[in-house]
Amino acid sequence: MHTVIHTGGVAPAERFEYWRNLVSRTLLPLEIVSESPADFQGEMRSTDFGAVQLSRVGCSDIWTHRTMKHIRQSDPELLQVAVPLRGHGAVVQGREHVAMGLSTIVVYNSWTPYSVLTTGDDEGAIRGIFAMVPRAMLHLPETVSERRTPWVFSGREGVGALLLGFLGHLAANADQFQACETTRLGATVLDLLTMLLARENGTTVSPETRQRVLMARIHAFIHRRLGDPALSPEIIAAAHNISVRALHRLFLGQEHTVAAWIRALRLDHCRRDLANRRLEGRPVHAVAARWGLTDAAHFTRAFRTAYGMTPQAYRRLHLSGHAGA
Repeated sequence: MHTVIHTGGVAPAERFEYWRNLVSRTLLPLEIVSESPADFQGEMRSTDFGAVQLSRVGCSDIWTHRTMKHIRQSDPELLQVAVPLRGHGAVVQGREHVAMGLSTIVVYNSWTPYSVLTTGDDEGAIRGIFAMVPRAMLHLPETVSERRTPWVFSGREGVGALLLGFLGHLAANADQFQACETTRLGATVLDLLTMLLARENGTTVSPETRQRVLMARIHAFIHRRLGDPALSPEIIAAAHNISVRALHRLFLGQEHTVAAWIRALRLDHCRRDLANRRLEGRPVHAVAARWGLTDAAHFTRAFRTAYGMTPQAYRRLHLSGHAGA
């Protein structure tokens, strides 16, 4: 399910009240305060990925408070994950106080009162990703999920970087996923968050969760290296300290083998570039080479097999304005 809240079409005097009421109903009962309500602007796009609700938010400076009154009104027992993209802020919950900045992941809970202050950058803009995850869906001992929050994690390395990048990709492309895919993608968010919290609290996770997190790491590695013609199962396996045979076993339950999945990803990126008017002047062979396909003849054959026409014909069709023909 997609939900969009946008103040652009609302009269300036009514924007903040409109935003405050709708955000509180969409997320959780809470109080939102602005020092300049007459100048307020905001936009929020929320998508359900199975049990995970993911929102991409941009707005003016605000204070957000969740009190015991709000908790008694409704508490679905959620862990809330905040990832700032522009601006900075802080989360205060109980006796704990953590700062939010770029490349950080802050996790706090819905069942303890909290305050969140967000402040824009030099241009006054706040941008961020916000996820709400049911505590019961995390495969963690209650002693971990009940521990005092907030927690703050680095998004620059390890599982934190993987989670930050994955959330960013989901939020930026939420409208491109089919309904049958969203639940599986939400499960990956749950696995990554479970691993992150388990490491922080010195607990172990199930072998199944470790394997799914390893697959997420492998997928992210392949996406980053997709333009490298030398990308191979051997390189992927070595980068993750597993054997090539173990890598192929991991892909047994997938729709494609490792090599076939890399080829499908490369062709899909080429297809998007060929339909992009901004790249109209780039030769077809350069589009292919950008994504690691350096043999022009092989690329043309593979593209025709995948999409039923040559790359040149596909580009002409989609740039002519008759893509629906």
